[in-house]
Amino acid sequence: MVDFDFSAYEDLQFDDIDLDLFKSGSCTWVCKYIIVWVMTLMRVAVLVSDLYTCYKLIALNSWSNNIVQPIVPFKITKWLFSTCILISFVLWALDILVAIRLLRDSKARRSISRMYLNNCTRTYLSLRSFRLFCLFSRIEPASYFEKLSVWSYFEIKGAPRLLFGESPRQLINSMTLWSILVSKSGKLQNDYMNFGGIFHRIKLIALQNHEEAVLLSFMLFSVLVWSFFICKFCFLMIAAMWISYQLSHEPLKGQYYNLRSFVHHVVMRNINNMVIRRLESNVYDIESIWSTYTFVDDNRQTMLSTIYTPLEAHTKYC
Repeated sequence: MVDFDFSAYEDLQFDDIDLDLFKSGSCTWVCKYIIVWVMTLMRVAVLVSDLYTCYKLIALNSWSNNIVQPIVPFKITKWLFSTCILISFVLWALDILVAIRLLRDSKARRSISRMYLNNCTRTYLSLRSFRLFCLFSRIEPASYFEKLSVWSYFEIKGAPRLLFGESPRQLINSMTLWSILVSKSGKLQNDYMNFGGIFHRIKLIALQNHEEAVLLSFMLFSVLVWSFFICKFCFLMIAAMWISYQLSHEPLKGQYYNLRSFVHHVVMRNINNMVIRRLESNVYDIESIWSTYTFVDDNRQTMLSTIYTPLEAHTKYC
């Protein structure tokens, strides 16, 4: 593992830098910004859909499927689904409360690293300002060890929602999909007793009830997506244990770190390096302009003053 020195870096604040230096008007960045908005709206739509499902299960006491019933009895399924949905809402509410508390903290809300390391505050600030979105998007870990550490940190923060809010529901969905392969009506041949057989059975169900087939298709899609995330979770949990072992047995500049503190210092250092690289790039541009022009034009004077504004932060921390 590389020996890091975090002592030379400070926790930069938004007031220390000129955000316009990191703003990009290219189509790629605009598309990325639109994707963030779309993904956020999709999360809200999923929450509304879950809320309706919870209401339908408890208040209406009904199940959407008519042809394929859950392999688990409905009385158990109803309360299991409803509990998982409510857990998801509680976890979302806790995340939002923590984010509100950070935003109300005058010191925390000025810290770039603290706003970046909280998913809610990072998303909120990114949606509110395109400049902040560009700034957060440019914060990238340098080495694979750092990237793995940051990914593991965020995965641990989202683990309760995946394990308690999503996994029980998707396991029941998986068993329901399996039940269509072993159902007595229209029994499949042994050649179809595999993953491809699910698609074949859904096609057969579509001949009787198109709406039911669409519902099962969405169920299959959600199970596949959950399978990807649960595999990623298992991999990153193993990585987190290895990283924690490395950090606890190999001190960095004589100091031991846990995963949380290490990730905070990594992000803080990357923000410092990102700002310094951007400032150095602008210094080179200034030197080029200086050698070409005499500074009589007011427009150039204004441009140079905006470029030099964050240099105070650069000299302050170097």
